[in-house]
Amino acid sequence: LERKEKDGTLTADEAKELADTRKLDKDRDQAIRDICTQGNKSGGACSALVAQAQQALNTYGGNVTYNLIYKDLYPQDAANASAILKGLDEGSITRDAAITAIAKATEKDWNEVAARYDRVMQLHGMVSTLAGFYGANSVSQSAEATNTAMSMADRIKANIAESQQARESSNFGIHIAKSDQIQWGYAADEWGTVTLPSGSKVYGGIPGQSSYYTSWDTLLDAGFSRESIFKSLQVLPHPEFGYRPQMGVYEVVNDITIPSGQVMANPLLGPGGGTQYFIKDYGNQLKLIDKIDLGK
Repeated sequence: LERKEKDGTLTADEAKELADTRKLDKDRDQAIRDICTQGNKSGGACSALVAQAQQALNTYGGNVTYNLIYKDLYPQDAANASAILKGLDEGSITRDAAITAIAKATEKDWNEVAARYDRVMQLHGMVSTLAGFYGANSVSQSAEATNTAMSMADRIKANIAESQQARESSNFGIHIAKSDQIQWGYAADEWGTVTLPSGSKVYGGIPGQSSYYTSWDTLLDAGFSRESIFKSLQVLPHPEFGYRPQMGVYEVVNDITIPSGQVMANPLLGPGGGTQYFIKDYGNQLKLIDKIDLGK
């Protein structure tokens, strides 16, 4: 639609659709500013909004032509999408969660804890680097001066690991998957978890990419028909592409434990029954290795 707007060929209905889309983007960005505040970045509401914004940002890496990507065609839009996610990468969210937990446990000011946390982690990195250059024995005397800081860093790292384990045991990923479905206007399915080993294959519609993927058996059961596949996954046709004409074949880069389940909650969109996977961090966890053309 933006290309049509640039060319001056936008219809009245398309102009309204584009305006509505821009308003949704603006509202989402404002919601991120309001919800993803200091001490709240690891919350479910923030995580769901970040997943949407990351998905929007990822679309700017797609190709318009063989040697032109959307980021080059719409640099300001891509910059805006990137700016709203500043400070909301996985490392920043983990830092925020750790500092918040420590501040709560010690009843200290968040900013005071943050400053100490950053100093400790910096010292930890410096000692590790020196050990790499000169050997652990050579830096043992220097390291004695930072033993207290090191033990604090180790405790912080342990807290982070415990927090991550708690998320897994409390089905945090399933909560994010359900929240994401609801954010996109779908009823939430029932999800479990599955571990996919490195080298496993999952499949996602292209053009485009999202957090949702399916299995080989789902493609096979649908006879590689695009309509049958996406109805078994209860997905609305894309407003521009319709039911996507290809499936990307993605290889899992590292072992991952992710939400998975049978699609059933949106019967108005198809009979369901397909297998779905929710891979939030798909940009780092998956590698596109092939494409499959789908029949009608």
